[in-house]
Amino acid sequence: MHRFLAPILMLAALQPAPATGEIEKAFLQGDPKPLRALMARDGHILMSFPDPISFSDQLSSQQALLMLRKIFADHATFGFYSEGPFIPPDGNCLILKTRWSFRDRRNRNPHVFQVFFHLRRNSRAEGRPEWRLTEIKAERL
Repeated sequence: MHRFLAPILMLAALQPAPATGEIEKAFLQGDPKPLRALMARDGHILMSFPDPISFSDQLSSQQALLMLRKIFADHATFGFYSEGPFIPPDGNCLILKTRWSFRDRRNRNPHVFQVFFHLRRNSRAEGRPEWRLTEIKAERL
């Protein structure tokens, strides 16, 4: 029985529960502040959203927070849920696949995006794993 528990415990140590929880919280509350802890101060984040948002660029963490604040101001979330993280075998990154349903505040049109969050494990973290958000990519469903 012991040899069956070891892989489960190892996987539990890699689980990005706090990181994925912060992403869900930000989108459900329409407030990017919970994402601040996932963004490296000196790093950049690639953000890409199709119409009606129509935005794609590489931003500093501060710019990314401002852009997300604008996106949330213009689009009201009425559904956001994770379809599960994919963790490659090396365990140094993960891709969180989510579904985001929102309404454009100007014309009330509903939209559904599949949003992928790419997080990289912070190698400088001591003790528990830390994840850094490196990319947010959305596609229309």
